[in-house]
Amino acid sequence: TVRLHSIKKKKSKYHVSINVYKKKKIFFTSTNFENNLKNLLCAITVISIFKNIKNLNKNIFYNCEIPEGRGDLSKIKINKKNIFLIDESYNSNPLSLRSAINNFNLINVKNNKKHLILGDMLELGKHSKKLHSELSYVINSSSIDNVYVFGKNIKETYKNIHRKKKGLILKEIPQIIDLIKNNINNNDYLMIKGSNATGLHKLTSSLKKERKNAL
Repeated sequence: TVRLHSIKKKKSKYHVSINVYKKKKIFFTSTNFENNLKNLLCAITVISIFKNIKNLNKNIFYNCEIPEGRGDLSKIKINKKNIFLIDESYNSNPLSLRSAINNFNLINVKNNKKHLILGDMLELGKHSKKLHSELSYVINSSSIDNVYVFGKNIKETYKNIHRKKKGLILKEIPQIIDLIKNNINNNDYLMIKGSNATGLHKLTSSLKKERKNAL
């Protein structure tokens, strides 16, 4: 009864066309990320039970903020460089990592590069090794340029990543800081993804909190 019909970007807004009970309605959003579109569809489905969707303002979803650590985008300045930081560090599992990579693919960086720092996906039980390994194929088919790993289990992902995409194996937080300072160029994009207990969320939060001269 409620489904996505089409999505087109016009200037700074995405025009999202939704079919609601066979009637079309357009809403504006600031992102075309998969999870946000699914949340939008869920919200419209619930609202449609109580209200006439036709009467909703087209901008009702436009200023919705992405929760911290769930894919929010920040522009940070480090060593006189501007870096676009995508924070996916609150948690990580096979499903959310696939979704994050798909969202990263949607970003057009022009002549700049996409970097990914990956931490362990924890609490996967006896299937952990297999699940980590399988995600390398998702990364290989992505538009990500360089992948860096931090942790024990994530090395299973690293093993099968294409050589041209392989970055460094990081063992300590200071190495991550050095990486950001020295290996990422002005206007590059960096996504950080890992389970909360890896410490990546704490590091990423401090980067965003300071914004300037964070390191």
